Amino acid sequence: MTTDIKGVPALYQYAITQQWDALIDRARSHPEETKWYEPTSRTTTLHVLCQSITNTVSPPPFRAVSILARTHAACNAPFQVKNGDWTPLHYACSRKANAEVIRLLVDEAKSVHVPICALKDHAACCALHIACRSGSTVDVIEILAEEYPEAVWMRSEMGKVNPFESLWQAECHNVRINSRINNGRGKEKLGGQDPFEIVCNQHWDKFYILLRAAYEHLHGESESSIPILHAICEKSMCIPRNFLLFAIKKFGTDEATVKDDMGRIPLVALLDSACSHRRAVDELLRIHAAGAGVPYNDKLPLMIAIENGIGLKDGLSSLVFAAPFALTSRDKETCLYPFMLAATKENPSLSTTFELLRQCPEPIQTSCNFEGGENDPLYETK
Repeated sequence: MTTDIKGVPALYQYAITQQWDALIDRARSHPEETKWYEPTSRTTTLHVLCQSITNTVSPPPFRAVSILARTHAACNAPFQVKNGDWTPLHYACSRKANAEVIRLLVDEAKSVHVPICALKDHAACCALHIACRSGSTVDVIEILAEEYPEAVWMRSEMGKVNPFESLWQAECHNVRINSRINNGRGKEKLGGQDPFEIVCNQHWDKFYILLRAAYEHLHGESESSIPILHAICEKSMCIPRNFLLFAIKKFGTDEATVKDDMGRIPLVALLDSACSHRRAVDELLRIHAAGAGVPYNDKLPLMIAIENGIGLKDGLSSLVFAAPFALTSRDKETCLYPFMLAATKENPSLSTTFELLRQCPEPIQTSCNFEGGENDPLYETK
């Protein structure tokens, strides 16, 4: 391997000094130099090139990136020097590289069987996390989500956020700052509109791509068959609450009564996810109040909510208000009334159990109205 000053290959030095024409010639004449990496930063020439993509003075031309990426793969140079290191794809996403560059890096890594989209850094972030956090374009997010849809719900170790939440935080950052500057008068400055709803509208394409990729991966269904509201409710614990409410308002009118393959309406999908967001439950009931009385697998939504540990303040009281008859209905599997089912939970809430019984004491009153005789518990002592 040809080396220059201090043992650093000329190819690497050309990348550092942004001599792109010289770099192209060197990559062709000395391809083996793509294998070398700087021992402290553990970066190869391709890493350095991807760091320079958004350089305002002298960004590398696509031709240079293309030639170096192909040479890098052909020489089996490392895309990730050690576990936890950033890959060239991480750097490219952090610099908001365009879709052409991202596709190139992904394809070249795949050509040598490197699952670059699945490689994580020390904070357990895949390239998709970085792209969402950096405000990458729709096309870039689509490439990464389709290549590795599992990443959509993976939480990083730093911040404990998934790509969906990273995207939300990045897009809402300026909204939060402006809201603080205006002392909470954000809506007044925006003509009465909710600033977070504006974010949802402006970036809906990005949010939808993440949902679509994750839903297709979990269910193996094509894009045309995705019941989007079900997909959102099913993963409500992993989705920012403002966006959850926005999606329910956006799709609720058309999809609140639709059942998925499992026979669930969106309300049941929401309760199945153990979502403790009362406003989401209230919004679905506002659109389709009768949904509180639609059973799923012979269980009313109230029973499903109790089984999933949803409390009174988290939407249980709204279900009772919408379908009070559920309080006198027995669960067909356990033959228990709602207040009994709540009392049998592993960590039962006394307030929930009492309130369910208080609102409908008929079941226990009926069981106490015995007429004596052999059926009287006190018969033997009389």
